[in-house]
Amino acid sequence: MKIIRNISLKILLILLVLILFIFLWSVMTWRIYHDSSSELIASSIEFVSQDLALLQRETDQEVDNSQFKHFRKDLSGRGVNPRYKILAAIDEKGYILHATQLMVISHQAINILPDFDFQRFLKIQKMNRADIHVDIENQQINAYFPLILSRRPDEIRPSNIGGIYAVYDLSHEQEKIINQVKSYAVEIGLLLLCVVIFLLLIINYYITSPIKQLVSKSVAIAEGKSDEKSAFNGLGELVILEQQFNKMKAMLETRFKERKQAEKKLKAYSEQLEEQVLKRTEELTRANEHLKKLSEIDPLTQIFNRRIYENRLAHEIISAKRSQQPLSLILIDIDYFKSYNDHYGHDSGDDTLKNVALTIKETVPRETDITARIGGEEFVVLMPSTNSQGAYQVAENIRTNIKALAIKHKYSEVINIITVSIGVSTLSGILLNEIDLFKQADMALYSAKEAGRNRCKCYV
Repeated sequence: MKIIRNISLKILLILLVLILFIFLWSVMTWRIYHDSSSELIASSIEFVSQDLALLQRETDQEVDNSQFKHFRKDLSGRGVNPRYKILAAIDEKGYILHATQLMVISHQAINILPDFDFQRFLKIQKMNRADIHVDIENQQINAYFPLILSRRPDEIRPSNIGGIYAVYDLSHEQEKIINQVKSYAVEIGLLLLCVVIFLLLIINYYITSPIKQLVSKSVAIAEGKSDEKSAFNGLGELVILEQQFNKMKAMLETRFKERKQAEKKLKAYSEQLEEQVLKRTEELTRANEHLKKLSEIDPLTQIFNRRIYENRLAHEIISAKRSQQPLSLILIDIDYFKSYNDHYGHDSGDDTLKNVALTIKETVPRETDITARIGGEEFVVLMPSTNSQGAYQVAENIRTNIKALAIKHKYSEVINIITVSIGVSTLSGILLNEIDLFKQADMALYSAKEAGRNRCKCYV
C-alpha cells in the first residue's frame, strides 16, 4: 500500500506541475497581450493629442485666407500618414470642409464618414475641448478636436466654428501584437512540451519501466520460466519491491522444485495404487463371481440350486401368463437312493448324484430350460413354452439316459442298477400357479413310484 500511495502522490504532483505550467503560460500570454494593447492605445492617444494640438496652434496663428490654404495643405500632408483612416475638417453643421482621403468639400460628414458621431461632435463644440475615446470593437481611436477654422468668416463660410475629426487605426498594430503574442506563446508551449517530455521520461525511467520489468518477471514465474536478474532502476520503494520480489522468486523456484519432486513421487504412488486397485478389483470381481456361483449353483452337482429354481419359476409363471404359453415341470427322484448310500457309502452316493445331475443337464435340449437340484436325491427341470407331450418326451429321455449309465445298485428293488422315477406337470393360462404346478408334478411322481418306479408319469 505504501508504494502505491507514493507512486500516486508523485503522479499527482506531476499533474499539478503540468496544470501550474499551463496556468502560468495562459496568464503570461494574456498579460503580454494586455500590456502591449494598453501600451499601443496609450501611445496612440498621446500621438493623436499631440498631432491635433499642433494643428490647433497652427490654426490659431492664421490671419488670412492664404494662411488657411496653407493649413489645408499641411492637413493634407498629415493625412498621408498611414496610421489615419480619416482626417477631416468639419464645420459646426457637419459639413466636410476638407478630407484627406475622400478629397471632397461641402458634404455632410454624418453621411460620408461611417464612424462620425454628430451628437458627440456638437457636444465637444459646446464644451470647446477635445474628445478622444477608444473603440475596442472596431480597434480604432476616434478623436473630435474643436478649433477655429478661420478668423475671417466671410472667406470660408458664414460660421467660423468647426473641428477636426480623426480616426486612428489600431488593427495593423494590433495584428503585430497578436503575432508577437503567438510567437511568444509558441516558445512557451515548446518549453512546456520539453518539460512534459522530460517529466514523462522520468516517470518512464523510475516508475513505468520498473513496473514493466516486475510484470515481465511475474509472467515468467507464472509460466514456470526462470529469467536472469537484470539491472533495475526506479523509485526507492520499487527497488525494495524488486529485491523482495527476487527473494520471493527464489522461494517459489524452490517450492516448484519440491512440488515437482512431490508430484513425481505422487505419480509413482498413484501408479502403484492404481495397479493395486486394479488387482484388488479383479480379485473382488472373481470373488463376486464365485459368491454368485455359490449362491446359484449347487456345490456338489454344479447345477442350479433350489433358490435359483424358485426365482426362475416365479418369473416364468408371469411370462407364461402374459404370453398365454404352457409351462411344464419335470420332477425327478433317484430310486432307493437311501439304500445305495447305506451300503455303498456317501462318497459313492455323491459320485452318483454328480453323474445323474450331469446326465439330466445334457439331456435337456434348450438353454432356456432350468435344471436344478432341490433336495438330497431330487432334481427338477423347468421347461417354458413346452406342452405335456414335449415335457414327457424329455422326461423319458432323461430316464433312459440315466438307466444307460448302468451304475451298479444291487440293493435296488427295481433292477440292480440306478434308476429314476419322474413326474410331469403342465399348466397354462389362469390355472398356472407355483403351488399347483409343483403339487401336480409331485403327485405324478408318486404315481410313478406306486406303479413300480423306473418310469415316467404325467399328471392327468
